[in-house]
Amino acid sequence: MTATTLFYLLVCLVLGIWALVIISFWYARKLLQRQSVLASQLIPYLKQIQKERDTIQALSIPDTTPLSKLQGMTLPDNVNIDFQHQPPLK
Repeated sequence: MTATTLFYLLVCLVLGIWALVIISFWYARKLLQRQSVLASQLIPYLKQIQKERDTIQALSIPDTTPLSKLQGMTLPDNVNIDFQHQPPLK
């Protein structure tokens, strides 16, 4: 191989590497834009789920509730149950 052929081969390799780098950055940018769109669509559902989880974690049961209603209830471990005393109505 002559020096000219090696030079052109080196130039082609360098241009090919730069082309791959540019294509990779372009594709990564497109993926990040798509991820941003999907995340913005997902945020309302995540807020709703968090709100439901917060509601479940603070369960308040009045003491007038019959125990038979509570017998079959299963709750997660992180739920705080608060039994509230309600004085009888006069």
